[in-house]
Amino acid sequence: MATLHSRRSRIAVELACALSIVLGSIPAGIGHELESDRLTIVMREPGHLALAFRVDEMTLLRRLLASDATDTDFLISMAAMDDTTFDDLVDRGRARFESQVVILDQNASELVLRNWRWTSKDQLRRKIRELAMATVVGGDVHTHDTGNEITADAVSASPVSGITLRLPKQAAKILVVAYRPQQSDYDPGHDAGLVVGF
Repeated sequence: MATLHSRRSRIAVELACALSIVLGSIPAGIGHELESDRLTIVMREPGHLALAFRVDEMTLLRRLLASDATDTDFLISMAAMDDTTFDDLVDRGRARFESQVVILDQNASELVLRNWRWTSKDQLRRKIRELAMATVVGGDVHTHDTGNEITADAVSASPVSGITLRLPKQAAKILVVAYRPQQSDYDPGHDAGLVVGF
């Protein structure tokens, strides 16, 4: 019995060592390579597009307002700001971003962007301070921890069949996903099943 137990223990140790070697051979930043800023564009109606950005807001603000600063320096300075200065900086960065997002329809007419909605500044401030504390203690910046959703509506008086998107040059590379949803009514009590095509 002791032999079986010691054999299992040895196998467990060997597996743990092999796993640590495999994980150790993966570059440290690979997890963050999978994370990227993202924009989802959904056509709600022929003249109405819903935009949903998922971005690292702290890095976006740094790129828009202090492009010469490092992520760490900008993070620490934002965390140390008093609430009024922090709010003013965030308002300035957000206004700059909104003013530089341009969507043109198939005729090169600019769509009206409205109803911008951002994460609350209190929530952003709390995330940044937590991240700054973790950075001071751990010494590494994982800026995607400040990932926030930004939503807006793009509207046109006429139907939109295609768009040209322009974002601020300072913005990071972004994955854009666009689609027009298919909608169908389905009554499980009366219909045998709903066929959905992709």
